[in-house]
Amino acid sequence: TFQALIDSKNANIDELSDKQLVNVVLTNPTITLKPSKSNRFAEATSISFKPLGNLAFCRDQQITTPKGIVIGRMNSSQRNGEHKIMEQVFKNLNFEEIGKNLEEYDKDAFLEGGDYFVVNKDLSILGVGYRTTIKAAEFLMEKNLLGTRYMALIYNEADHTDERSHLDTFFNILNDKYAMVLDFNKLQTTTKTTVERKVFLYDNKARDSNK
Repeated sequence: TFQALIDSKNANIDELSDKQLVNVVLTNPTITLKPSKSNRFAEATSISFKPLGNLAFCRDQQITTPKGIVIGRMNSSQRNGEHKIMEQVFKNLNFEEIGKNLEEYDKDAFLEGGDYFVVNKDLSILGVGYRTTIKAAEFLMEKNLLGTRYMALIYNEADHTDERSHLDTFFNILNDKYAMVLDFNKLQTTTKTTVERKVFLYDNKARDSNK
């Protein structure tokens, strides 16, 4: 029966060593079965793999607001499973997340950590429009996960390039007084393309007072 296949799979997984389990997670194998006319209930028709190709960075799978950890969701299909791994890492470290499951909130909700900064206790900023989407910003606002009074949305309307895919590829905070940002005016002059960003300020306190 189908349940027998599930029980068999679980039994095989239980017998794997730690190293073998890691390989399963990294390669993400899928075995396709079909009914068998022999003495076996089913037989394999194909074995495919969807490996995790990006293990160099662990900043993008989540953000940490003043309220806690929010598990994100990657915008590229080849990185889909990474947030699940980091979710397990935080569980092993006894760190609790305050928000997750963006795909259940909206199919277009994607949130990547390279787009998020906390400036100070009053202001956080989020880059949206290319990797992180406006639906993810709405998720943070509606679930009251920000922990700062203001959130600035740095909206990317037309500059869809991997060189400036995340907020942290053209902006960074140096200290409590200074930040470093790419010279967009000079870049537009030299490249003859539109690379500007629009900024929208969201007031979390005003939202709460309107309830």
